[in-house]
Amino acid sequence: MKKVLFLLFLTLPFIFNSCITDDDPIVGSSSLNGTTWVYYGDEEGLESELSITFSEETYTFYGYDMVDGEKDEYFGSGSYTYDPPIVTFIEDEDTLTATVSGNKMTTEEEYPMVFVKK
Repeated sequence: MKKVLFLLFLTLPFIFNSCITDDDPIVGSSSLNGTTWVYYGDEEGLESELSITFSEETYTFYGYDMVDGEKDEYFGSGSYTYDPPIVTFIEDEDTLTATVSGNKMTTEEEYPMVFVKK
C-alpha cells in the first residue's frame, strides 16, 4: 500500500504540470494580434487589393489600385483599438471603424469594404 501511495504521490506533479503549460490558442480570442485581413475589389474598371496585418497595438497596411493597366501602390501604419466586435483604426488624426464577424471584417463607411481573414 505504501508503494502505491508513493507512486501516486510521484505522478501527481506531472499530471498538474501538463495542464498548467497549455499553449493552445484560445478560441474566440478578443485579440487581432498576428492576424492578416485581405480585401479584393473589382468595380467599374478599378481593381483593388488591400491587406491589413495587426500587431499587438499597431497595424500595417499595403494595397494597390489598378486603373487602365497602371498600378498605384500605397502603404502605411497606425494604431488601433479592439472592443469586440468593433475595431477602430487610428492613423494620424483620422479614424475608421469596422465590425468583425467570424472571418469577415466590414468597414463602416459610405462604401463598405469586406475583408476576409487569411
